[in-house]
Amino acid sequence: MSEMQVKVLFSAQEIQQRIKELARDICLYYQDTGNDFRLLYLEKGARIFALRLYQEICGLEGGLDICKGIMSITAKRTNGAGFMDEVSLSGLNLDKLRDKHILLVEDIIDQGITLHTVIKRLENVVSSVKVCVLVNKTQDRKKTVRLDYVGFCVSGGWALGLGMDIEEYGRNLPYIGLVDT
Repeated sequence: MSEMQVKVLFSAQEIQQRIKELARDICLYYQDTGNDFRLLYLEKGARIFALRLYQEICGLEGGLDICKGIMSITAKRTNGAGFMDEVSLSGLNLDKLRDKHILLVEDIIDQGITLHTVIKRLENVVSSVKVCVLVNKTQDRKKTVRLDYVGFCVSGGWALGLGMDIEEYGRNLPYIGLVDT
């Protein structure tokens, strides 16, 4: 993996500024939900982004009023029978999320299969689901997913850094880079 050429798309400073902007928008939207707001993120990729976003939300005026919980789940995609991918979820406790307003946080959306599956599992249990992604990869979408908050958009290639990786490579990078495929 060390021979991989990574082009820096978004610097650490640009990412931090965008996270602050997203936090402000999210805080404004959820300020009237009281104790019913929960941030739910997908392990491992979204962890760094979700924690930074949560810190920013909690640090804003009124942010502590909505910062009542952060939870994570693990989603694993496997090749299913036929042409459809299957997604297995672990750590999803629907009882703890019942009647809550959920901000679902993901590092990157490309095909949309994982987010679509998680939203379908949540939508009949929670009060609302909004989606926040750090990177919207606009190419190769298979499932339509409404994105409420988007950090950055890329069209193709493999994005890595700030939790995103290629076989664990690049997850720790402080910037978002792109590897051409």
